[in-house]
Amino acid sequence: MITLRPALINEKQTVLSLYKSVIGLEGSVWDDEYPTITEIDTDFDHNCLYVLEKDGVVIGAISPLYENICDEFDCWQISDGTQKEFARVVIGRDYQGHGYGALMTQMLLDIFKKEGCNSVHILVAECNISAQKTYLKNGFEHRGNCEMFGHSYLLYEKVL
Repeated sequence: MITLRPALINEKQTVLSLYKSVIGLEGSVWDDEYPTITEIDTDFDHNCLYVLEKDGVVIGAISPLYENICDEFDCWQISDGTQKEFARVVIGRDYQGHGYGALMTQMLLDIFKKEGCNSVHILVAECNISAQKTYLKNGFEHRGNCEMFGHSYLLYEKVL
């Protein structure tokens, strides 16, 4: 059984291990400086940290953001206050390539839709071809490009 649920306090280190497991993989712009336990603590404190659990094992994590960081861009189809964002999407190294990232994203989109969200905005690293393919398959559309956090990103939006 696969579920997406809010992370438990005792799962913070598990999420950190997931983050660390993808450092150095093709498409990952993460390093020892980001993401860290600081981002996990902040996400947890704002109830913005979800884990993907498969048969009792946490295999992924995703953070619906409590603050929209992409609102400054004027490329969005919907930017009326009903949009949401998510970040720090990770599927553990041993579970990649099986569609779990797409499933986790769709499960979060279902939650957003129930909450009245009309669109979702995300940043995808320009070098992360795998993530780009996943989001395009899930109905996201490329809206623009930007430079943030020392990297090049593509701006994607999905209207719900």
